[in-house]
Amino acid sequence: MLAFAVQWLPYGGDAEDIMVAFGIPPETYFRRLRHLLADPGQPVDLDARTVDALLHVCRRRLEHSAASVGRPQVGQ
Repeated sequence: MLAFAVQWLPYGGDAEDIMVAFGIPPETYFRRLRHLLADPGQPVDLDARTVDALLHVCRRRLEHSAASVGRPQVGQ
């Protein structure tokens, strides 16, 4: 999951790619990725800049997903 996120980070990613690769909706993927990146018990072998960029993508995608279906924004 982490390798996938790092690979498509420069390109923005695609909801269809997430569904094909993992069989889960993008919202679920971004929640799981955010948890993986934020969990201090998980060994994440990435520099801080990449982790911050990925967390930003997760936050943005989850906020967009919540807004598009009229739910409260995630993470607030």
